[in-house]
Amino acid sequence: MRQALASGHPYTEHGLHLLFSGRRDIAIDCTVTPLTDDRGQGELLLEWVPIDRLLRLAAEMEIVLADETTVRVQAKGKTRTAWLWDFIARDEAGKELIAYVFSPSRSGETPERVLAGTVGKLVVDAYKGYDKITLPGGRERAGCFAHVRRHFFDAQSYAPEAAKRAMDFIFELY
Repeated sequence: MRQALASGHPYTEHGLHLLFSGRRDIAIDCTVTPLTDDRGQGELLLEWVPIDRLLRLAAEMEIVLADETTVRVQAKGKTRTAWLWDFIARDEAGKELIAYVFSPSRSGETPERVLAGTVGKLVVDAYKGYDKITLPGGRERAGCFAHVRRHFFDAQSYAPEAAKRAMDFIFELY
């Protein structure tokens, strides 16, 4: 587990997304306080959080969202594909806990290392790398509607009415 970020406002204009290369033991908690000066300027608070603590806190939550995406990294004389995994949860106070974990592979080792032995719901796509976490006695797998929507979007060309009904339903959820 090499890099992470906790953010109080992860997907808003106030969010700050940082990855620190070379540091394996920290995460950074970035929030904009609701207190502003007379010009409406918010204050940015940074707090160092040990990465193991952040991941443990996220894993303890009832609902965890996870995903993985490719990232190109430098290799000898070329670049290669590596993976950036995200684990997102919300604590009891409503603050979002977001951890990014770098891995050289897409094997299920990363989600297993982060979430092994925990219970609750895990919101993910159908990727098999999450299977060991969602075995009986583990987390309950919940599907991601963003991934489901893609299939209905593609179905518009051959089943437009059914695809539109499904996409409208998903739109209503959000």
